[in-house]
Formats: sequence, C-alpha cells, structure tokens
Amino acid sequence: LDAAMKEAQLSNQASAALTGLGTAEQQAATTGLKTGADLGALEQAFTQSQINAPLTQATNAAALMKGYTVPTAQTQTYKGPGDAYQPSPLSQIASLGTLLASGFNTGGTGWGNLLLKKMGTNADPTNATNPFAFLNAPGSGNDTDPDSYGGDLSKPGRWEGGEWVND
Repeated sequence: LDAAMKEAQLSNQASAALTGLGTAEQQAATTGLKTGADLGALEQAFTQSQINAPLTQATNAAALMKGYTVPTAQTQTYKGPGDAYQPSPLSQIASLGTLLASGFNTGGTGWGNLLLKKMGTNADPTNATNPFAFLNAPGSGNDTDPDSYGGDLSKPGRWEGGEWVND
C-alpha cells in the first residue's frame, strides 16, 4: 500500500507540475500577444504620423502666419514731370494736322469741305486763287483723280507696283 501511496503522490506531483507548466505557457502566450499588440499599435501610430505629416506641417505654418495680411492688390504711383506722361508737342501738332486733313475729300462731303462751303469758299483744286486748294490737289492723298494713281479709284481694281490698276 505504501508503494501505491507513493505512486499516487508522484502522480499528484506530476499533475501539479504539468498544471504549472500549462499556466506558465498560457501566461507566456498572453504576454507575447500583449507585446505584439503594443508593437502593432506603435507601428500604426508611426505610419499614421507619416500620412498626417504634410497636413501637420501646413497647420503649423498656418498657425505661424495667423494674423498676417497678404496684399491682394498693388498700387503704383509715378512721380515725375507732367510732360513725361503726355504726348509731345510734335505729336499733338501732327494729330491736329491729321484731324484737319481728314475733313476734306474730292466729293465735297467731308466736314472740312462743308465748313468751307458755309464760309463761302471751298477746297476746289482747280481754283488757283483758293488758299485751301492744296487740300484736294493731286498728290495730296485726298483726290480721286485717275491720273494721280494710274487708274480710277472709284472703280474696282488692285494695287500693282504702286499704281491702281482697274479690273
């Protein structure tokens, strides 16, 4: 009986040892799983910080710039003599001459022709005593004399070699 008791006691001790091994193995597995989960959380946090980095930098830069105003329009002021920003006297004289010459034509319908008729004269180039005859004289650019340009400008044609050729 003593041998059976010793054997039972050894079985109990073996059983207790195996239970302790199972508990230790379970604790080791739980600790390993917890460590793996902690490492996974750290890795996820690191990866998320890399994803958020551009937005974080922009937010930080915006926080630094808070309160500053950015100009949206620009005004320039020029200072100098008045004649630097207006047409020259020669340009003004040329403009006046162009304006006056634009009122005369051979048909007598320009504003200059009508004004001279109201004054009792006209710009007829055939009247040698008329002081305004040069305005419609051949070569003035205002006449339609067929001999001036080589053809009749009132009829269809084209320019060839500096002369008007009627079709």
